Amino acid sequence: MQWTPDAATVITGSASGAFTRWAGTTFNYESVQQNCARAVRVLCWSHSGEWLLSADDSGEVLGWHGGVVKEGAFNAHKDVVRGLSMAPTGEPAPPPPPPPPPPRVAGHPWVCGASHPPLP
Repeated sequence: MQWTPDAATVITGSASGAFTRWAGTTFNYESVQQNCARAVRVLCWSHSGEWLLSADDSGEVLGWHGGVVKEGAFNAHKDVVRGLSMAPTGEPAPPPPPPPPPPRVAGHPWVCGASHPPLP
């Protein structure tokens, strides 16, 4: 279950993969839409309310424009996804930096009594 940022609508995800929209002030049912192939486990709105992320039992994360138009999907995990969050700006996070290169030392970092050629 996730409220829109303006608290006007509640979206619930079901075990069948459907989203149900409810009016936030009257709790009247508005619509149901079959969106996922598996149980919806978590929902997360962008701060602007323009994007909705959902994740299911298969580890797939889906992006929805306005909560209704599927814009993309990717397999985020091999198991169930149990949590999602979005940056305050709604922008995707930058990719992580590449790992540092291995240290270049002459010989091994441990002492074994033998001489070793330097690493290339």
